[in-house]
Amino acid sequence: MNIRRTILMATAFLAARGGMAPALAAEGDYELGGNTTAIISQPGRYILVRDISVSTFSSQAVYVTASDVTLDLNGFSIIGNGIVDGIRQHENAARLVVRNGFITDCEAPLYCPGEGNRAEDLTIIRGEMPIYLGRGA
Repeated sequence: MNIRRTILMATAFLAARGGMAPALAAEGDYELGGNTTAIISQPGRYILVRDISVSTFSSQAVYVTASDVTLDLNGFSIIGNGIVDGIRQHENAARLVVRNGFITDCEAPLYCPGEGNRAEDLTIIRGEMPIYLGRGA
């Protein structure tokens, strides 16, 4: 995809969402998005490039098993089906930062029992349970 088309798509997204256009993933970032569970098993910066929508039975939309992860929702949404968790962190993982997006229709929008986690600029819509960020959050 050429840069001009990317800019046009970002501009259309801006107009449709009524907010800022999403950032493009930088070199070294991992891109996420789609209709299946995303499993994050390596440290690093992960960025959504489209919504994650889970409509079938699954335990969670995003499962984080690694420590030292930043998950930038980039203005996009994690959309559940009312019974899945939005973002779930393995109990032995730590220092997860989740920022800049929406989590909707998830039983547990953000369940992160590890140490040193943070949530920034998130909007939770129709979450069944409270956000849990673990020790030292």
